[in-house]
Amino acid sequence: MKAISDQAGTTGGNASEHAEETRALLLDAAERLFVERGIDAVSLREIVRAAGQRNASALHYHFGSRDGVLEALIDLRMPAVNARRLALMAPVMAGRRKPAPRRLAEALILPLAEIAEPGNEHGNWVRLAAQIYANDSIGFAAIFRSKNYDEGLRQVGLALRRAHPGAPPLLLDQRNMLAVRQAVHALADWQRGVLTRQSGVAIISLPLFVANLLDVTEAMLAAKFSAEALRLAPKDDPEMP
Repeated sequence: MKAISDQAGTTGGNASEHAEETRALLLDAAERLFVERGIDAVSLREIVRAAGQRNASALHYHFGSRDGVLEALIDLRMPAVNARRLALMAPVMAGRRKPAPRRLAEALILPLAEIAEPGNEHGNWVRLAAQIYANDSIGFAAIFRSKNYDEGLRQVGLALRRAHPGAPPLLLDQRNMLAVRQAVHALADWQRGVLTRQSGVAIISLPLFVANLLDVTEAMLAAKFSAEALRLAPKDDPEMP
């Protein structure tokens, strides 16, 4: 395989700048095509073409595979989402009172809702995240854990334990998981503009939609556990498969 400097006809600093520019173009094209057509429906060759690259091996050089592209996109987008979530959780984690479910709902939803706003340059991430969640072949959870991109979610989980002392950990973890997945898919559907057409319900505006989503999530996180759920749930943390 040729070195980047050979491919670009440059050396030294120019070669490095060219490599970074090529990498950014490939990621931008991949994210856009994945969102428009679906992760499994886009070939690597199409990504290279959409990025304006003549070298067919450019994507393989930078990322190795489709999974490498997806991991690079996660690395590109998730640090900011996690940092925003940690900032929202900081006063919750520093406080001694029982956490307010509204604050936890905000930590889960606002980092995503802010990205979903029209004109946000990172706006495709929410729709791509929804596709990643729905794709069984992508081990995103392991990537998130290995790079601490889920630290904000873990803090929400710890706060939920304080909000529901004595509740089975599995039920709390499931609520956390359900809340964030609900938010991702709901916001992605808003971005796609399909909610009114598919449901017949007027959406009006993103701020109203987010306010209602926060209300629903707050209620989910605050709700008492039923006797049936408590009976079925293990008392300790089950081992992860």
